[in-house]
Amino acid sequence: MLTKRVFVIGGTGFLGYHAIQEFLAGGWEVSALGLPLGPPADPSPGSGQRLYPASVKVILRDLEAATDEELLALLRGHEALVFAAGLDDRVLLYRPAYPKFYHANVEVPVRVLKLAK
Repeated sequence: MLTKRVFVIGGTGFLGYHAIQEFLAGGWEVSALGLPLGPPADPSPGSGQRLYPASVKVILRDLEAATDEELLALLRGHEALVFAAGLDDRVLLYRPAYPKFYHANVEVPVRVLKLAK
């Protein structure tokens, strides 16, 4: 049986972390995209790679800064996609908050899902 490959966007966050644990338990090959957590000059303090075994390919990159071509290259070769990123109520926003939530939780996923299709 061939190994299935999944790409998890938001892989260094709470939902992404738990989704990846389930995929690993199911024998999937996992790639994860997460926000860099440490200073740009020193990625090690926030390295998402320390969350997972070496078999998980962790890419620390700002999703919104990636071009369509970069995203397509990252998605290529995966049979499944999990979108576990977005803005939630842990972020305190000034009024009006709706446009920021809409952008992060609707417009960005729509862009990614169109590319993945």
